Amino acid sequence: FAHRPCRVFLFLEGPGAVRAVFSSPRVSSQAAMGQPLKQVPRTATVAWCSTEAAPTLMALGSSASSAAGIVGGDASTEATLDLCSFDLARPGQDMDVVASIRTEGGRRFSSLSWGSLGTDGPYPYGLLAGGLQGGIVSLWNPYQIVNTRGADAGLIHSVQVHQGNVNCVEFHPLKPSLIATCGSDGEVNIINVENPTQPDLYKPSQCAKTHEGSEVLSCAWNRKVPHILGSCSNKGTTVVWDLKLKREVISFQDPANRLRCSDVVWNPEKPTQLIVAYDDDRQPSMQMWDLRNVKYPFKETAGHSKGILGVSWNVMDPNLLMSCGKDNRIICWFNGSVGLESFCEVPTTQANFEVKWSPHKPALISAASFNGSVCLHSVQTQQGGSKYCPSWYTRPCGVSFGFGGKMLSFGAKKAAASVAANGQAIPPTSFCHSLVVPNEPEVVDTADQFEKWRAESRLQ
Repeated sequence: FAHRPCRVFLFLEGPGAVRAVFSSPRVSSQAAMGQPLKQVPRTATVAWCSTEAAPTLMALGSSASSAAGIVGGDASTEATLDLCSFDLARPGQDMDVVASIRTEGGRRFSSLSWGSLGTDGPYPYGLLAGGLQGGIVSLWNPYQIVNTRGADAGLIHSVQVHQGNVNCVEFHPLKPSLIATCGSDGEVNIINVENPTQPDLYKPSQCAKTHEGSEVLSCAWNRKVPHILGSCSNKGTTVVWDLKLKREVISFQDPANRLRCSDVVWNPEKPTQLIVAYDDDRQPSMQMWDLRNVKYPFKETAGHSKGILGVSWNVMDPNLLMSCGKDNRIICWFNGSVGLESFCEVPTTQANFEVKWSPHKPALISAASFNGSVCLHSVQTQQGGSKYCPSWYTRPCGVSFGFGGKMLSFGAKKAAASVAANGQAIPPTSFCHSLVVPNEPEVVDTADQFEKWRAESRLQ
């Protein structure tokens, strides 16, 4: 027999008579069917709140994708920007729509990005940038929208930056006053929002011709080098821009001549590595390139049976990536030394056009589908064949009591960063202390203080 956990109840039925009842725990239908943790009925692109002030706040913009509008059944509805919140401790799958506003001219979104500019000043929740139909990029104050429950639209500025639809907008992760945009006119633009009410528009190069005549589908900032930007087009070309030199420095294409690069994402730790995804139903592929040699990708995997539409790299654990495609699959990948290995697969019965990791909850992802729903999933609840342990399980410190009043503690030493003779950074050191409580009066005082903090709920 298979060993399964159960509960045993003992009932006293009379003198010397005891009846035992075994009860197996109920398996919820949610766990059995692999349903999402939370969901909201919207066909929308998603942006997570970038500040710790509201880690469970999300922005949902009505999708501009014609397929999303038709399949999702909301092509005739008004375009809105919704701010939603969720509570994982609350039963049920519903998310709360905190506020909802309509967009100017009923324009729909192709992309949303949430930046941290002004969090210490006039914008406690940062800024929200949206790429809209008609080449419009709009800026909102999400804190104002939430505080007024949508009575105030919170619109700061709108400007046309492309001749055609905006395909992607992204705030700079290191310089939150910069936004990169790309569109169907084959252009890549830089917007300086140091003054959000009067933003400035720049070109990454005055003589760029690589993307000429194509549709630029995605752009992404380098996570380590602030003046490096990447972009990719529907003609299969990926371009790396140097904003200091104001020109294209590298461009490359797939050796197999695949077209329609759907997404480009930089490695959060290694500034010379990026991933390019291809929306090719015959030969779907994710390729990892190193800019030191762009003749061939040094890692490649298919994984999906149809075109790949979105890729997201986990910032808290750079060894994990997420991809979604037309084949109704969401796959989490482990970036191993040999290649990309499947870490787990998130169960879904619908095609998703976008997937994003939560910036504050490392195992949580959002998935936007064509079927009119935005779902939250956790990779911690998925069963996979990989033996890799995500880095967020690492304990920075810990303590354990043993017999005879013994106590063992461990942690990392707080010291200034030092550099070895060869120029490489010396990794931080750790400590491990063994104490005996009765013979260490200072431990007793610390324990009493800790109990006092617990009683006063001072657990920060």
